[in-house]
Amino acid sequence: MASNIIISDAQNDPLARYEELLLRKNELKKECFQLEQHYIRTFGDAVMALFRLHIECAKKVKTIEFCQRYKNRGLEPDLRELQSFVQHETRGLHEHLERMAAEYEAANDMSAITESESIEIKRIAALEKEI
Repeated sequence: MASNIIISDAQNDPLARYEELLLRKNELKKECFQLEQHYIRTFGDAVMALFRLHIECAKKVKTIEFCQRYKNRGLEPDLRELQSFVQHETRGLHEHLERMAAEYEAANDMSAITESESIEIKRIAALEKEI
């Protein structure tokens, strides 16, 4: 019954409607975060394995690019320079993979909020709103 009063107040009072929308936004952010963490826990290994393959493909492409440049000049590629070039060109991909691994580890270490904890959080939030 109290929630009906809040809704009717929100329809007549722009400030109440604004507060209601802010609370809903916060609820959706929490839900989004929980879903994202669940996705990472569920598919993180597969996504990282796929990304590792992406890195390997990028290394091959950069190797071909480097060798083709040398061939076009009529030169033999320098292997140390090749390794340095490929490493430099794929550095950003390796950094992204490290961030993905850290997110995966954090998601697995994190415990999900239970339904009873969620209810308690909502109860406390409602009490804070009244204050």
